[in-house]
Amino acid sequence: MQLQQRLLESLEPSHPAEQDSCNYSDIRLVALLITASWPHASPLVSPELASSVPAYAQSQPDLPRKKGRPSSRHHFASPPEDAAACAGLLQAAARILDSSDIRDELRELTEAADWTSSRASWQRELMRQEENCSPRIREALKPPSPFTRVSGIITSNASGRQGYTPENVPAFLKDEWCHAFLSKLGGTSHKYVRKVAAICLVQLAAGNSPAEAAKFLGINQAAESAVNWDKIHDWQDTQKLPRGFRKSLTGLAEMLSSTKGLIDYQERRGALQNWEISETTWEELTARLPTTRGRQPTINARKRQDASVFVWTQVTQGEHLFAPRPIEARQPREIQRDWARRRNTTWYQLTRPDAMSHYAKLRRVLTEYAEQVARDIDSSAGQIINTPKLTHSEHPRP
Repeated sequence: MQLQQRLLESLEPSHPAEQDSCNYSDIRLVALLITASWPHASPLVSPELASSVPAYAQSQPDLPRKKGRPSSRHHFASPPEDAAACAGLLQAAARILDSSDIRDELRELTEAADWTSSRASWQRELMRQEENCSPRIREALKPPSPFTRVSGIITSNASGRQGYTPENVPAFLKDEWCHAFLSKLGGTSHKYVRKVAAICLVQLAAGNSPAEAAKFLGINQAAESAVNWDKIHDWQDTQKLPRGFRKSLTGLAEMLSSTKGLIDYQERRGALQNWEISETTWEELTARLPTTRGRQPTINARKRQDASVFVWTQVTQGEHLFAPRPIEARQPREIQRDWARRRNTTWYQLTRPDAMSHYAKLRRVLTEYAEQVARDIDSSAGQIINTPKLTHSEHPRP
């Protein structure tokens, strides 16, 4: 009733008409975002009204399309016919508009709507209504980073402006970033969080879908059982992890946007597409290993492939599951199956903290070589320099 009285008072002749128009447009737009992102804002609705809103929010399905366009435009623009549901939406909208932290509130709503709603439908209404909103709302709705997506292509609006781009996001977030921003998050494995966080960072910069961001990072959804795409939606539904997860991502995105000299991981991924350590380079690298007593460790094509994967992960900061394996691909089918069965064992030996002597020394040699490969890629705009000590596959990427 207090909110109702407040709305009615704003219609008094003594109030400037233009200001009142903006105020009502603000309420309508925020109510739109609440509906599109439901149940993200459900804690803002009083218990006696909360039970009425879900039926309205859930009645707004992804709109069917005809020739690439929504078949209807009234879904997200119309208020609920049920008085209690309408009151609940207005109540939540008013509380968000009264918030001193409205930028973060609206950012969380728009991010949540990306996961739960038909983007084409609610974003079209968002753009239509934003023109009539107050300057305060238009400013709060500005994206946190100066990047966008045009016709499916990830691009930047901000030539010369400081910020991070999707190209600066590695497919498997760096350890120091995870420890600084994601270490306190619970509810799932550390490996899972850092992978999904990378996908979300690309979304924040480019405004694309999770599937598009994953494809950009080289993550094959069909082969990646570790990323449970439905679980992302479950986070939003349960309201347990999303708020902290989004705030952590926002902090990480802001840190990246203020950091100079970021690495172009997309350039590195492209330069090492279908890449392998050549036989000549492999001989040079293994010659640096000290001799051992007794039985000598195996130095064969399979280990060269595993070593190539290790270097690829160091240079691209990607996950070994998605590394190219051209040496393995050239083997007969039965040998490929044998190598695949032994893949995890060798990877474990190369990466375990207490690696055995041979693998510890090989890891040190490969790490030094990876640093050289990374320097050469970064200094040559994605083209790998062929030097006597940096020989690559017979089929390098053009």
